[in-house]
Amino acid sequence: AIFGRPTEDRWFYFRGLRTRPGQPEPIALTDAYIHPDFQNVVEKIKPNGLAIFAQLEKLARVKMTHVTQNIKAVAVSNQVAAELGIPRKTPCLHILRCYMGANDRLFEISSSYHPADRFVYSMHIDLEK
Repeated sequence: AIFGRPTEDRWFYFRGLRTRPGQPEPIALTDAYIHPDFQNVVEKIKPNGLAIFAQLEKLARVKMTHVTQNIKAVAVSNQVAAELGIPRKTPCLHILRCYMGANDRLFEISSSYHPADRFVYSMHIDLEK
């Protein structure tokens, strides 16, 4: 219900810190929730650098067709701050993503916190002449 999709189901949960080689501070803390339909493959999901949704596509032979993404600025909780190694209430970007397949079937939800000084969003837009 937190993510706008109430459910009675028990989803699988992963939490991880995203890091860069040679950099001591994490660049993000992510909580990922996997739909219970994937119980036969969820134990095969590994922190191997490949996104969870990509592992689900490969392991369960499903196709993600679209992702909704919401980005907002927040002051993080004590727990998130501690895991990211930053002072509490530090400004962060919170990114909520919902990964869906055909017919808006929800497969995965991820919630990530990125400290402001460790995040850059770049976009290239071609304008028609």
